[in-house]
Amino acid sequence: MKTIYWKSLLGLAAVSSLPLVASADTIAYDNAAGSYPYQSYGAGSIQNWVGSLGLDFNVNSPIEITALGAFDNGNSANLIGTTATGVTVGIYNASTEQLVGSSVLFTPSSPSIQINGDAFLPTSLTLVKGSYTVVTFEDENYNQGYDVGSVINPTSVENTGNGLISFVGGGLYLSGSEAYPTSVDSGPANRYDAGTFEFTAVPDGGLTAGLLGGALIGIGALRRKFSI
Repeated sequence: MKTIYWKSLLGLAAVSSLPLVASADTIAYDNAAGSYPYQSYGAGSIQNWVGSLGLDFNVNSPIEITALGAFDNGNSANLIGTTATGVTVGIYNASTEQLVGSSVLFTPSSPSIQINGDAFLPTSLTLVKGSYTVVTFEDENYNQGYDVGSVINPTSVENTGNGLISFVGGGLYLSGSEAYPTSVDSGPANRYDAGTFEFTAVPDGGLTAGLLGGALIGIGALRRKFSI
């Protein structure tokens, strides 16, 4: 009887610890690289922005951020930033305006991976349900509301990961300061080609870990029982 209990519970623990099949990571703001006229402001412009830029999003189900990205228009030389100290990207809690986890610094020599118009560096950050902002500091080049007809910034594609996240707000900015941006722009939600990130679902919202923990607790209890 003791052997049957042990085999059953060990089997439950083993099954609970098996990873679920994961899909490829999703790029939240997938920005294209393009030849935009360099202007200080105007339709189709790339603008040197000394300060911070933010894009708001909501997490609807827990996600794991696997990489942070900075827009460089396909050219890593642009990662030098407006003050020649690089471009910093971080995720902030939109309610508290506090950094979640650690930020990432991009420079032209960073071992980043280029995907379309963005450079990516790996990170590991779990976000629970809530409101967040991806913020960049000193992003040298970004798409200032690139306008084609009545469509603003059509070269940026928003990907929700099948509803894991949703995009909100009209963009945030702050001039001349590396701080959380508090000035509200006129939208859309992907107003700027600036910060982005790659993400994936947290497997079953943490249920697997909970089942495994329960199984191990049960094993421990039975072990104490049979050792008496």
